[in-house]
Amino acid sequence: MATNVNINETKLWPDFVTKVFIDIMVDEVTKGNMPNGVFHNRTWSSMMYKLSTITKQLYQADQLKAKMHRLRAMYREFYSLKQNTGFGWNAETNTVTASEEVWKNYLKVWLN
Repeated sequence: MATNVNINETKLWPDFVTKVFIDIMVDEVTKGNMPNGVFHNRTWSSMMYKLSTITKQLYQADQLKAKMHRLRAMYREFYSLKQNTGFGWNAETNTVTASEEVWKNYLKVWLN
């Protein structure tokens, strides 16, 4: 269930750009521009413009849509991990938390 991230993903979507994109999406959702869990074409255009203006890099709607889907998949994977395994989240430090035993059990599975 691991999410693979390749080199091109990291170059196109460094942490700063990903954070900006998430902030833009949150803003659009807050404004009510994601009815039924879907952004309309004009919203994608607006988000492309905002992201390009802030990052000085051009993005296409398909790139934004694909990134949103990858972020959703990562969120679902993390949420499931957090709900079912004893992992937690420290919002102050933005880090995963778990007991030593939980980490040992997790690493056994992934290292074998």
